[in-house]
Amino acid sequence: MKPSTLSPQFKLLLNAGLFQVGWFACIVGGDIWSSAALIVILLIHFLVISRDKREWLMIMSFAAIGISLDSLLIHWQILIRNDDANLIPLWLAALWLIFPTTIHHCLSWLRDRWLLALICGAVAGPLSYYAGANLSHQLNLASPQWQTLLTLSLLWGCLLSFMFWVDRHYLGTETGIAS
Repeated sequence: MKPSTLSPQFKLLLNAGLFQVGWFACIVGGDIWSSAALIVILLIHFLVISRDKREWLMIMSFAAIGISLDSLLIHWQILIRNDDANLIPLWLAALWLIFPTTIHHCLSWLRDRWLLALICGAVAGPLSYYAGANLSHQLNLASPQWQTLLTLSLLWGCLLSFMFWVDRHYLGTETGIAS
């Protein structure tokens, strides 16, 4: 099935749904379920949503940035692993490969809304970590939590704005469906 044979609306809904399934698989399912979800989601993304090589390079670049940032947060003990390991857990790395698939698709409505992207990142990023820490019990937020959440808020506000800036300048302003 070629990406161009399905409606743009279906692809946007599929993209959003795949991210939600992937988020829960990573947070609740741990390493095994996150690995399976990652493979399935990236395969569906490639086969159904986008085969654009530029987008795939952007996804991998954003994943590398996110994995590096979370690795630093773990190293600095802002995010604390319950098993005392110093490396980013596999399920969190998988999540960093899944999240960027939404930037050019179901989240593309934020592309030219810089302030809204900053606010959404500043709110949704820390909430995701907070929910993940409470659901997975594999990663904790450093105490006091308000400082950790503030740090994540500043980081995510800037990070999400940067991702949309790159998306706009690298992939252009076409609709959120690349082919």
